[in-house]
Amino acid sequence: MKKLLITIGKALGFFILWAILASMDFLYEPQFIYGNPAVTRLWWELVPLIVTIIVTLIFEKGIEKGRVHIQLIGQPFRDFILGILLGAIWLGITIFILRYLGVIQFDSKNVVNYMWVWLIAAFINVVMQEYLIRGYIFQIFKSNYNSIVATIVSTLIFTALHGGAFEVGIVAVLNVLTMSIFVSLLLIYTKTLIAPIIVHFIWNAVGCLYLGGVSLADDYPNLWNCTFTGSKLLTGGIAKIEGSVIVSAMNIIMIIIVGVMISRGQSSNQRKGVF
Repeated sequence: MKKLLITIGKALGFFILWAILASMDFLYEPQFIYGNPAVTRLWWELVPLIVTIIVTLIFEKGIEKGRVHIQLIGQPFRDFILGILLGAIWLGITIFILRYLGVIQFDSKNVVNYMWVWLIAAFINVVMQEYLIRGYIFQIFKSNYNSIVATIVSTLIFTALHGGAFEVGIVAVLNVLTMSIFVSLLLIYTKTLIAPIIVHFIWNAVGCLYLGGVSLADDYPNLWNCTFTGSKLLTGGIAKIEGSVIVSAMNIIMIIIVGVMISRGQSSNQRKGVF
């Protein structure tokens, strides 16, 4: 019981300190960011990432004294390729099914200035989310308990932080929850954050900035204008594809795929241990 209270206390302390620093309005308002919407968004994404890194270092190096370690890079080539492959499968098959069913159509293209800046901003946003949820918080529960507990806690927090999903409906909430499980399992398999970051980035960047089918902050542009027709269960309603049952099914499939990868990896390690 004491260990549980200490672990929860550290997690709460982490989030309270993060929330205090991340909510300091003056950090978001330097004059040089105004005039270019892409640069403004880039700065607004950069501030919480910097805060996340600072708070993580305080807890990782200061409070934990190195007992809890967040590993960003392990096997970079493997993790990079795996992240791209799984991200492409996840989003690609989802869009293919929606197109095949006639649910989504891409009508026209927009001119998006400074697309590369928007992409960097979207990437920074993903790094911040993954580092915040599957960094110190995940590792402290994994260290004190196990990966299953860490996955449950980080998924509940991740889902709670996506409060907009609760306003849309149960399918959107289910999609956020299952997405977090999928990405957490990928973290367990690779033991680093690179693959989860890449998978998450592909979903956000390609799904929103290029296809217009994923919702990010309102000021993010999209290259394609897409329209949805048919049942709300398929179209996702105002949540776009992230409120669709097709995404629910794909998330479950991705969970199974990574779960099998973990199982095979464990079996392989056991065989090596025997011999």
